[in-house]
Amino acid sequence: MLKKYKIAFYKILYKILSQFEHQTEIAIVFGTASKDYLNLDCICQELQNRNRKFFKIDGNKFSISSIIKLAKSKVICVDQSTQIISNILLCKNTELIQVWHAGGAFKKFGFDAFRKDVDKTEEERRISRIHGQYDYVVCSDQKLISIYAKAFRISPDHVLPLGLPRTDLLYKVNYNNEKEFLSQKYNINPNKKWILYAPTFRTISHNRTLPEVPAFLLDLKKTGKIEILYKGHPSAKIMDKKDSENWIDISKEKSVDILSTADVLISDFSSIIFDYAFFKKPIVFFSKDSKEYLLDERGIYFDLNCYFSKVLNKTSNETLEDLIKLTSSKVWCNFMSSCDGKSTRRCCDFFEKLLV
Repeated sequence: MLKKYKIAFYKILYKILSQFEHQTEIAIVFGTASKDYLNLDCICQELQNRNRKFFKIDGNKFSISSIIKLAKSKVICVDQSTQIISNILLCKNTELIQVWHAGGAFKKFGFDAFRKDVDKTEEERRISRIHGQYDYVVCSDQKLISIYAKAFRISPDHVLPLGLPRTDLLYKVNYNNEKEFLSQKYNINPNKKWILYAPTFRTISHNRTLPEVPAFLLDLKKTGKIEILYKGHPSAKIMDKKDSENWIDISKEKSVDILSTADVLISDFSSIIFDYAFFKKPIVFFSKDSKEYLLDERGIYFDLNCYFSKVLNKTSNETLEDLIKLTSSKVWCNFMSSCDGKSTRRCCDFFEKLLV
């Protein structure tokens, strides 16, 4: 009840302040996992380089200071849902821009991702509160405009294929430095093949969990030819540490710092595949619960074969040679063609254009 009154207070405060303030500033609103996704960090750095004043706001922490900053802002940029933006009705003079944290279009999102076990009217209300105020949405490829327009219920003209800012960093990766750093920090043998396992979360009783390392990977580990690196989703923790002596948890590392070092990516429904595709290496799908996931969770936009070099099933018994010789998928050209190393610059150009 206290939280309800607290939110009501900040709603009223914003409404009053926004009527008296001139909206002339840029606000970058960080969510829980924004530091992992890096898009907003890249935008902040570019704005600093331009000597452009902007506000940084913790989107999940209500405060008078945050509300004052929002009330002064013409352009508000987010990369995921946050408590503040989801609960405050922004004034008409502002432009809310969602720089969507995931590349491509894999798991369904926005209004395409109604929870199956919840009343439809209630879900409509919840998703409208979270995603219903966007004026523009940034995506990674022009071919995805219709999907994003439908998912966020905005005009296709307001879906901007500017590319993901964090992908600019992929063009600057120093493979040798990154591999040496990880080798030393985690005592990983640099002479073995590195298999990166990066699954997305599952929702069980409203809690997010991560799957255990697949048995076939543990079998490959016994050959002495590979190292298994586990990168968990930023919004979930690895709860089951079964066989942890056979794999290395690198979840605390940012994706941009580890992707170039992996020889093969094993994933399921995680959007990490889009960033990894930059390196033109094999991307393999494996999930013991894919049927259940597609039925109970969100569903996906395209057939699995559109995303992966190979789709494995529960009984797959792949050798290392089978995985290494796989050709790279066509994910980058099909879903990430706007990510050319200049995405951050284009996003900031657009923000400044809105201020004029």
